[in-house]
Amino acid sequence: MGGRERQAPAGGPRGHLPLRDGDRPRRGGPPPVPPLPPRIRRPLGNGRQWVSWIALDDACGLVRFALAHERVAGLLNGVAPEPLRSRDFARAVGRALRRPSWLPAPAPLLSAAFGEMARELLLSSQRAVPERAVQLGYRFAFPELPAALSSVTLET
Repeated sequence: MGGRERQAPAGGPRGHLPLRDGDRPRRGGPPPVPPLPPRIRRPLGNGRQWVSWIALDDACGLVRFALAHERVAGLLNGVAPEPLRSRDFARAVGRALRRPSWLPAPAPLLSAAFGEMARELLLSSQRAVPERAVQLGYRFAFPELPAALSSVTLET
């Protein structure tokens, strides 16, 4: 699908909200990232993979918006409008946690440790954007990662 949202068939049933979501920064802990040492957030492989993320407040807001508006039908990408490359995502998380984030996790090491899962989930890339949500009028509270990270309490 390449990050593009599909249109629901006309007259499709309401009450079913297919939503693809991205990584969510959350209160009480660091943003979810692939399994790496807990105090270090680093880019994966070459760091050029796209990371589509969403603030928890926006994930909930998007669901409320979709349920409250009749014109919303079909698949929505539950991601922020500003996806980042893995290296930029890691840099922003590192800054928020005041932890190093510059040293990448090498692709061969990830592949050796996680096998096919590393290639499919950690090293692959898809740039998902919320095109339909924005066209339908949803306004993101946290369209950029630094603001989303500063809105949550990050305990280390």
